[in-house]
Amino acid sequence: MDRADRCRTQADECHRLLLLARSGAEATILTSLMRSWKMIANQTDRYVAIMKKEAAQRTRASANPSRAERTGEATH
Repeated sequence: MDRADRCRTQADECHRLLLLARSGAEATILTSLMRSWKMIANQTDRYVAIMKKEAAQRTRASANPSRAERTGEATH
C-alpha cells in the first residue's frame, strides 16, 4: 500500500466514525480530519507524479547526451 492509499484509508476511517458521531462538534472535527486526509492523499499523488516525470526526464537526458558531451567538446 502506498502512502496516498494509507491517507485514503485514514479518511475512510474518519468517515466511518463520522457516521457514529454523537455530537455536532465531533462530526465537525471528523469531517475536517477526513477532508485533510483526502487533501494529503491528493498532494501525495501529485508529488509522486512529479518525481516520476523528473526521473524519466533524467533517464532520457542521460540516455541521449548532448553533442558536446558525445564529442568531448568543452561547454564553457
